[in-house]
Amino acid sequence: MHIFISLNFFSIVGQIAELSYLVFRTMEWTEDHDVLLVREILASDLFLFKKGSVARGERWESIAETLNEVKTLSFHLKDKRAVRDRWVLLQKKYKAKMHHEETASGISVDDMSEIDVLLEELVGKEESLNKVGDVQSRKLKEDKSKAEDIRQKALERYSETKKRKSTESGEECDEKPKRQRRSARTQPLVEFMQEKVKTERELRQQELDLRRLEQHQNQQVMVTVLQQQ
Repeated sequence: MHIFISLNFFSIVGQIAELSYLVFRTMEWTEDHDVLLVREILASDLFLFKKGSVARGERWESIAETLNEVKTLSFHLKDKRAVRDRWVLLQKKYKAKMHHEETASGISVDDMSEIDVLLEELVGKEESLNKVGDVQSRKLKEDKSKAEDIRQKALERYSETKKRKSTESGEECDEKPKRQRRSARTQPLVEFMQEKVKTERELRQQELDLRRLEQHQNQQVMVTVLQQQ
């Protein structure tokens, strides 16, 4: 019996050492890792909560835990800071890319990868949340209204001037088509991906519950065997 317990003890110690190595070794991010990360962020409704709030912190922790349980890819995330820092980096890269494309012609949905679609949706959600906080002040609301009125009048004057010049030169049809907002074109894809991510999370949770049940049953069997010896 003592030999059995000793062997079992050393086996457990070995498993703990192996898990510690996996957890604390360097995490190398790939595009596949990034796709799973932004999927989880989208499914978690992270940007319904203010930056720095307890609720958002809990969402980051949940995302890290969920990714560490993924079997198809190896995640070694120490804590929520790892996923939060990666999101900040992805966000910066995406915004830089969008800035570079500002002067380019419209891009079709087919030209966008899954991660581009997801990043666009998430960046939009975060910016919307930030704007909600900014417009809580009456002064900011008034300034925004005035700025919008000025912009609209300027656009009207610009449109009338351009139309007049185009008519006079006979080049009215040469006006460059307006670039369609991506969000309008990618919304069906975003909704599909949201549903897909939620389904995958439910399946992973069911798998996790099953594993926990099996572990509990194995522990009960082990206790029963030890009691009989």
